[in-house]
Amino acid sequence: MEKSLVKPNYSKFSLHDLLVLIVVENDLSALQELHDKRTVFQYGHQSRLLLAEYLKCLKDSTSVKGSCQFVDQAYDYTIDKFSNIPKMSVCQKYNGKSTGPDCRKYYQAIVNDISKESSKNLLTDLLSARKLQGLVTRHFFLSLREIKRSSHSSRYNWKLPNGSISVTMPKSISGSRRLVWLQQNITDPNPKCVEEQQRIQEIINQRLGTGEPVYLDNSKLPGWCVANAVYSQKQRFKVNGVDFIDTVAEAVAEEKSQRISLQRKAIKVLGKQRLKTMILRIFEDLGNGNYKDIRICTAYGISKATFSRFAGSRWNKNIPDLWSNLAQVIATNHSFIETARNAGVWDRINHVHAKSEEMIHE
Repeated sequence: MEKSLVKPNYSKFSLHDLLVLIVVENDLSALQELHDKRTVFQYGHQSRLLLAEYLKCLKDSTSVKGSCQFVDQAYDYTIDKFSNIPKMSVCQKYNGKSTGPDCRKYYQAIVNDISKESSKNLLTDLLSARKLQGLVTRHFFLSLREIKRSSHSSRYNWKLPNGSISVTMPKSISGSRRLVWLQQNITDPNPKCVEEQQRIQEIINQRLGTGEPVYLDNSKLPGWCVANAVYSQKQRFKVNGVDFIDTVAEAVAEEKSQRISLQRKAIKVLGKQRLKTMILRIFEDLGNGNYKDIRICTAYGISKATFSRFAGSRWNKNIPDLWSNLAQVIATNHSFIETARNAGVWDRINHVHAKSEEMIHE
C-alpha cells in the first residue's frame, strides 16, 4: 500500500530555506508561500509588505516622478523575474533554452551569498530579507532601463559578404542611413569572429549612445534614476532610523563586555574592549554575508571549541552564549521585536529566547 504524500507546512520554513527549495527543488509551493505569505519587505514607513506590494510602492513612486510610460511594463517584467519557473519543451531542453525569465537564477544569487557557515544563524532570515529586497529593487530599475532603451532603439541586421551581424541602433537613424553609418564607422567587420557583435555594439553605444535622452540637470533626471538613488539595493531594515543589525550588535556587544566576569575563562582573557570588538566583527561579517567561524578564531586567538560554545554557527541542544544573549536583547526591546516581526524572524528568535530561559531554570 502506497504511503500518502503529506504536504509540508511551508509556513514553518525559514525564508532562506524557502529560497533553497525554490532553487534546488523547483518547488512551486515554496514559491507561492514566498509571494503570498512572506511580508518581509519595507518601504518608507510601510512595513510587512509582500513582494508585489513592495514593487507597487516602487512603481507608484517612480510614476509620480515622471516616468509613467514604461513603469507598468517594468513592474510586470520584474514580477516575472521573481515568479516564473519556465516550462521547457523537449526541444528547448535539448537546446538548453527556455522561455521567459527564470526566478531560480535570481534567488540562487541570495542562496550563494549566504555562506554555509551562517546558513543556520539567527540572523540568516534578516540577511536574506535584506538581500532579497535589494535584489528586487535593483532589478525593477534594470527592467525599467531595459524597457526604456528598447523604446528608443531597434535591431538592424547588417548583411556582409561573408555573413551578417545583428546590432541595436537608435531609431533616430533609420533605413539606408544605418548601413552608411556602419560602413563609415566600423572597420574590417568579421561575422565569423565570436566577439565581433559585441565589439561593434560597443562602438555604436560609444558614438551614438543608446538613444535615450541625456539629462544634465538632476531635477530633469527620469524618475527611475531618482528612485534608484533613494531605494538602492543596500536598503536595510531600520530601528528608529538606524540599521537593525548595527543597533542590535552594539547592544549585545556592550552587554557582553560589561558582564565579562560571567563569561568563560577563555573569553575573559580577551578583556572588555577586545571582546566588544570581536562581537562587532561577528555581526559585521554576518551583515556582509561572509561570516566564517575560523576567521574569527584566527583573528582573536580562540580555539574552535571555545568559539563554538560562544558563537558557533550550528547547534542542537546547547545554544551558544552570543545567540542566546542576542535573543534576550531583542525579546526585551519593543522596537527590536517590531523590526524582527517585520523582517519575518521574530518566531525563530522568540523560540531561541524561550529555549534559553528553560536552560537557565533547569
